[in-house]
Amino acid sequence: MKKPISSTGLVLEVLTGVALWAIVVLLALGALERNFLSSATLSYASSLIGYLMAGIVLLGSCLAVIDRGHVEIDLLSRQYGGIVAKLAKALFRALAVIAGLLLLAGGIALVSQSLRTGRIDYGLITMPIWVPQLLIPIGGGLMAILFAITDYDLENPEELPPE
Repeated sequence: MKKPISSTGLVLEVLTGVALWAIVVLLALGALERNFLSSATLSYASSLIGYLMAGIVLLGSCLAVIDRGHVEIDLLSRQYGGIVAKLAKALFRALAVIAGLLLLAGGIALVSQSLRTGRIDYGLITMPIWVPQLLIPIGGGLMAILFAITDYDLENPEELPPE
């Protein structure tokens, strides 16, 4: 039986669906325009499609964690249990926190370099390139916080934490 969806999960699912359909519409309009109108005014939509894809990945990752649908390797806990499972759990959580902190630090370095050079994205939406690059440090920081403060129980993965 599927769990009832939370309001946060519902909002994330709607946003993910809207982003996906926006990509489909942009690609279809671009193909129609190139083939029937012999123009390419939507050729700059590729940058917007890239941002929408990044959004789908981030929103989908949030949904997977909320629904506990993310990949969880419980081989060590099933095979050995006890102290080995607890050590493996702590190690994997520490590695996830380190990965998030590396994304945070690398993203901040990338954004600061873009701010120094003043790079502009001349795609469909003309904007400084550091604006979409903010997704990297924000996502990495949120990932580090999530895995630092959330305790995933490998023995009882169906028990959801309270919202």
